[in-house]
Amino acid sequence: MSGSGPLVEVFSGAPGDVDIVRKLLLGTRNDPAIWTGTATEDKAVAWSEPLSLDSVKSVAHSQGATINDVLVTCVAGALRRYLAGRDSHCASVTFMVPVNLTPIDLTLPEDLGNSFALVQLELPTDQPDALKVLSGVQHRMERIKHGHEAAVAFRVQELIAGLNRTVYEASVDLLASRTTGVLTNVPGPPMPVYLAGRRVEGMTGWAPLSGDQPMSFTIYSYDGRITVGIACDRQLVPGHEAILTGFMDEFADLRARVGVHSRSDERSP
Repeated sequence: MSGSGPLVEVFSGAPGDVDIVRKLLLGTRNDPAIWTGTATEDKAVAWSEPLSLDSVKSVAHSQGATINDVLVTCVAGALRRYLAGRDSHCASVTFMVPVNLTPIDLTLPEDLGNSFALVQLELPTDQPDALKVLSGVQHRMERIKHGHEAAVAFRVQELIAGLNRTVYEASVDLLASRTTGVLTNVPGPPMPVYLAGRRVEGMTGWAPLSGDQPMSFTIYSYDGRITVGIACDRQLVPGHEAILTGFMDEFADLRARVGVHSRSDERSP
């Protein structure tokens, strides 16, 4: 896939465990861009218009992909559009992606806590063909879901958590510096929920930023609709709202490319 570099391509085509070693020892590709720099205290959040979950499903099914594959592809395309609009360029960005290691259980567990690992996902930001990007995202996400990377990452994170504070903080900063931020997909309630007798009209979320990470994305689904929330450093990502506009445009173009017809509720208020 364009935008990943020769070394990344060689290891990405190798068995999954070989690529894990590459990520741990050599790191991932995260090219300098307009958003590269020292983070400030000036933060901002925004969220997209809602997309119809059925529309996203239709695009995903037409390509044998998952809903997450389609939405992650649109994030990559939105970043490419943002860069192009500011006469900037980079070939690839890397996000930390949370992977749940336990089955989803809607009941309250006896022991509270998280059992998820943060793995590194490289996305191209110089490839204008969304279908090629989607194919690459599918391949890399399949390797993450069915390989050992998440389990290895969880054990590494568990080991780091047991270190003294100085070493722990240095390790966290090192891992954070290898990525642009967090990219997470959170499945919210599939049906309407109510608070104080009133129906909750919409939900969204924002993943945290660490170190000098410029931005994070949270894909959130609720009651048949999907929104994307961005949290960012306002100085490193000026005009961040354009990224969300680009996300919506990227999905519209991808839908048209695969021949899935528009739905009247796709951009519901």
